[in-house]
This record gives sequence, C-alpha cells and structure tokens, in this order.
Amino acid sequence: MKTRTRIELVGACIGLVWALMMPMYYGYDYSTQPIALIAIAGVITGILLSLALWKLLIKSSHWVALCIGLLALPLGVFCFGVICGTFSLIIGLVTGGGYVTFSGVFEVPLYEGWMFVRVTAMVCSRWYLGFIIFPLAAVMSYLLQLAILYKKSSRAST
Repeated sequence: MKTRTRIELVGACIGLVWALMMPMYYGYDYSTQPIALIAIAGVITGILLSLALWKLLIKSSHWVALCIGLLALPLGVFCFGVICGTFSLIIGLVTGGGYVTFSGVFEVPLYEGWMFVRVTAMVCSRWYLGFIIFPLAAVMSYLLQLAILYKKSSRAST
C-alpha cells in the first residue's frame, strides 16, 4: 500500500473517531443531530489534517509527534467546524429549508469553525475531559506518524 493511501486511510479513521466522539463531549443528543453529516465531515477533516501533517511528521521524533498532535487539535476542530458549517449551508440552500446548524444560530462556516474551537477550549478546561481529549490527540498523531513511517519488510519467500 502506498504511503499516501495509508495516510488517507488512517486519517479517515482518526477523523471518524473524533467525529463520533464529538457529540458526546459537547453534550449533543444523537437523535437530534445529523450523525451522517458529522461522520462525513470527520472523515474529510481527518484526511485533510493527516495530509497537512504528513511532511512534518516524517522528520519528527516520536516526542515531537506527540506535541504536534496537541497543537493540531485546534486546527482540526476549526476545519471540522468549517466543513460542518459548509454542509449545513449547502443543505439549507438545496432543500430550501432552514439552516441546520450545530450551535443554534445562523452562521457562516468560518464562524462555525471558530465556535467549535471556543467550545472545545471550554470543554478541555474541565479537568476530566481534558485528561481524555489531550492524550487522545497526542496518541492519534503518534499513530499517524507510525502509519507514515511504516515499511513493509521485503523478505524473499523460499
């Protein structure tokens, strides 16, 4: 498997994990949220962020990769919010219905991304959630680095 394909696959899985975890730590009810859109936005965000971090993680040590994961958390949350806001805007325009938003008011996608960053900062300030979210962000970047650096052993079969 090519490195880019591995990165996209791992990024999609990481994005899906974060997206499915998001309603839990934001206090959303799964029955009222468009979970399919949240999952798709998470996969897209995971792939975009993984491709953005690719070159940075190649030359980094494992400890630096853990720190990169902590620094990439706000960027990923912002991208996720922008993508969710864009989806909501498109759905509102196509269906002619109301603007389906995650934060409750009519917003442009960039503002939606900023709101996600603000809410994540508030959520992480709670000690029990911060002890879950920050280590998870660090471990996810470490797993991405392992996927980038993975080399299949080429043993000749005898």
